[in-house]
Amino acid sequence: MGFGAATTHQITFKDKVAEQHNFYDYPIPKINKIPPIEIYIIDNEADAVGVEEPGLPPFAPALTNAVFDLTGKRIKTLPFELSED
Repeated sequence: MGFGAATTHQITFKDKVAEQHNFYDYPIPKINKIPPIEIYIIDNEADAVGVEEPGLPPFAPALTNAVFDLTGKRIKTLPFELSED
């Protein structure tokens, strides 16, 4: 979900109405279209809570910072697509 939010998720409007109505017409990247992603959960003494959502908010900033480190180009809008130029 984090990769999709950074690179493909977009709601568009036509005549002030959202063109996407549900997941059937919303571009969600499939597992075979994304790079390997590793998430580490740190063991601690805190009570058990959900561990899937905390990785989503920082994913796009981490990805865009990695792109900047590699290319020197800042990503300032989401979703983004890299080009060769």
